[in-house]
Amino acid sequence: MNKALMENKIINLLSEEYEKQREQLKESGLFRCPICKEQVVLHWAEVPKKIPHFKHKPESVCIGTQSESQEHQEAKRKLFAYLSKTLEHKIKMIDIEYYIAETNQIADVYIEFTNGSRWAIEYQRSNMSPEHLKQRRSLYKKLGIRDIWIVGENVIKENGLFSYRVFNIGQAIISNTAFGNDSLVAFNPNNNKVSIYRGLERLNNRTYIVNTGVYHYDLDDICFNLWGEIFCFDDFLAYKESPDKVTYHFLESYKNFTAMNEKLYRSEVPGYTFKVFIEDQDSKEKVERNLTTPDEIIKYVPVEMKDINFSLQITYNSSQLHEINGFFVEEIYPSKWGGYIKENRAEKKSDFQNVTRGWLLFALEDIYSSKFQTLKDLQKEIKILENGEQIPFSLRNQVLQKHGLIDKPFLLSELSKEVSIEDCLLQFLKIANISVERENVKEVALYKGVVTLEELQSPFTIPILSSLVKRINRHILTSKDYHHATNSIFSET
Repeated sequence: MNKALMENKIINLLSEEYEKQREQLKESGLFRCPICKEQVVLHWAEVPKKIPHFKHKPESVCIGTQSESQEHQEAKRKLFAYLSKTLEHKIKMIDIEYYIAETNQIADVYIEFTNGSRWAIEYQRSNMSPEHLKQRRSLYKKLGIRDIWIVGENVIKENGLFSYRVFNIGQAIISNTAFGNDSLVAFNPNNNKVSIYRGLERLNNRTYIVNTGVYHYDLDDICFNLWGEIFCFDDFLAYKESPDKVTYHFLESYKNFTAMNEKLYRSEVPGYTFKVFIEDQDSKEKVERNLTTPDEIIKYVPVEMKDINFSLQITYNSSQLHEINGFFVEEIYPSKWGGYIKENRAEKKSDFQNVTRGWLLFALEDIYSSKFQTLKDLQKEIKILENGEQIPFSLRNQVLQKHGLIDKPFLLSELSKEVSIEDCLLQFLKIANISVERENVKEVALYKGVVTLEELQSPFTIPILSSLVKRINRHILTSKDYHHATNSIFSET
């Protein structure tokens, strides 16, 4: 055990206060067990081969006499250190080898959060009967304590390609999670690696195959969600790439606020709504906004609720959501995964989202606000936004038609339909007063410098659309024979 009483003061050998006080503690004399109050002995060699610890006398029957391996001690220490550092601003108390008198149990790591919830983290390397495990879990449940079980790397061993040998205690701990059924989490304190097994399927007595995946991460790179389930970056990717992912008909718009991948300045989860400050592009003031998060994304919110990155969407109509004209979080992840996100995006440049009519509408609005928007139109939009409302979809269609950017209104039901690069080029060249037919639109766009040959030979994705918008705006600005925007804010200045 790592703790003992000395003159009614708890001595925790894992705390920074005592980690370098071997000589002082050795000379201090009497130590007692905080549970049974019997005398215990400090084992701390000058050149330790084992982690320093206190030990009962051989005849003791105290629950604290249960022997633990060096690996178990080291795992507890590392889990305690990681959770103490990660959750320091969210917890009321965290302790190691915490004795729960009501159930006569010792939790490897015990946490009390400021919101009143309690967790017990249990690390299991040795065998335990399913009956004993069930009893322990039942006692935790009785007290309203969320018990989280992690096994040692010795409990599950690779047996061949996608085949693993799982010992009895590991089989009993396999559980269903929000990230996949039949999951098991193992921690190896020797190399600080956490292994997450998803989709374990039993073949015979101890042999399992993995149907979903096995993910290996450093301890610092995994997360606990709001209800204590462990997840990793691969779980996040599995959600993003799942064909069964719940989708919403979002209309992208960052016209008034910059919200892509901003840090949450403060956040709580009343009704799964984040309160954040978003910087207004024009005034540079911080505007408070409520961001609603769809239920299936909540499982990716780290319990520490700190340094979270998110991608924001705005929806104007959706039968699947209980709000209209609201800001919604499309994805959320801890900022410490920034490197993984960057690597993944670099690997999948060719997989960028294809352009839809919703993205084309967003591009046309960019051209409109840059070159066509009149002072009267702007004042009308500002008045709507000051009332805390979103620009009505019908009004957005109306101003685009008024200035000749579209011939007919966009329909909400068609925003998710993909469009070709030819469709966009036809629309953009027409706006720029460049005469063109569909048959020669690519050649004309190449000649005018609106598109590159490489872009024409690549899948039509959002980054390419963004480049087209920049070039067509520049063409309108420099064109000598272009007179369409004579009454715009741009021409007034």
